[in-house]
Amino acid sequence: MNNSSPTNDQMSGRAPRGDALPYRDERERVIWQAQPAVNPSEYFTLHGDRSWIEIISRGKCRAQGKINLFKRHLAKFFHTLRVGQVTDYADWAYNPYPTGGIPVLLRMRSIRSDDCETELTVPPGTEGMLCIDPDTLPSTGRLYLGNPDQELEQLAALWQLQPMIRALVTRTAPTEGQQTAAAIRAGIINAKVHESRLPTSGYCPWCECDVTLELQNSPANRRITGCPICYHTWCD
Repeated sequence: MNNSSPTNDQMSGRAPRGDALPYRDERERVIWQAQPAVNPSEYFTLHGDRSWIEIISRGKCRAQGKINLFKRHLAKFFHTLRVGQVTDYADWAYNPYPTGGIPVLLRMRSIRSDDCETELTVPPGTEGMLCIDPDTLPSTGRLYLGNPDQELEQLAALWQLQPMIRALVTRTAPTEGQQTAAAIRAGIINAKVHESRLPTSGYCPWCECDVTLELQNSPANRRITGCPICYHTWCD
């Protein structure tokens, strides 16, 4: 594996591919090859359920951080890993027209003025690191991928988490009994409160979480118009 940090030339160049199709850059080549020597469990741990996935760095080669990914954002997240362009942290932080909604790869760099006063400081211990930020609420957190000379291995390990994530989502799907109980609680809540847009299933159609446990103690004068977990409106 080429352990060098992606340069500007690599980010815009093309590397040969075995099937004659070009890779966009060295990062895509390494991730698509999915080197068997990279064991994702040595780099990251997973927690979660069918709606949320928590990816935690194991601290290898100074890597750090964790992210909480909403299931609907997984496809965007892994697309960014494979083909997203690396943005300078300062350019992203000082963007006067931030859009959000798309995970970003950031090169963490502090900025100092001519008199050496720090104008923008990255989190301690992350200078020069590659970082991935979901930048898409309600997903939160950041992963810092450690020493630049091995960050491609970290990216490849992240890429290879996908089968484990799919298995986790499947394993934590609600049982028929849990679905029935949620529907019963939803009926009670809807009958009690002044106004409710709570789905009769008891599950948010956006994040697919059972929200009835969060709402079952709602006072009678409450207006329930959105999810208390992902905060998405149900008024659309």
